[in-house]
Amino acid sequence: MNNDQKFEDFSIGDYTTFDKIWDLTIFEKFRSISGDNNPLHHDKVYASKTSFGQPIVPLHLAISPLSAIAGMMIPGNKSLYLTNRVRAIEAVPYDKKITYSAKIVALNESNQVIDLRVLLLDKGKLLVEAEMVVQVREDVNTDWVSNYSEY
Repeated sequence: MNNDQKFEDFSIGDYTTFDKIWDLTIFEKFRSISGDNNPLHHDKVYASKTSFGQPIVPLHLAISPLSAIAGMMIPGNKSLYLTNRVRAIEAVPYDKKITYSAKIVALNESNQVIDLRVLLLDKGKLLVEAEMVVQVREDVNTDWVSNYSEY
């Protein structure tokens, strides 16, 4: 994927998709960073007594890939993530493949802003929907990225 795209390189309808599996090991890292120790997210005995029947992924952990969408995919290195709106529809389960789909729904040429609609899906079942607003910054020099191959 070209992470060094300009605003003109994007069109309404452009999209990206990828899969992610959340597990309790990742939750432990999230808990250490966020301080979220809600037993609904990690305690199997506690969660078994709730309507979910099992631990569920915290919403902020589940949507953390939105940062990667903006910073690495659409638009990539030249991004400035401005805002988002998130709506949880169903609980995000652990140990299942969750599909992330982000699609450009609007472009504002005067501000070089991209509006994205993001869906989190479990085998086609909608779990979370989000709207993101990201600006493409032309003042960013990304030449240094060409030698960085982690992504």
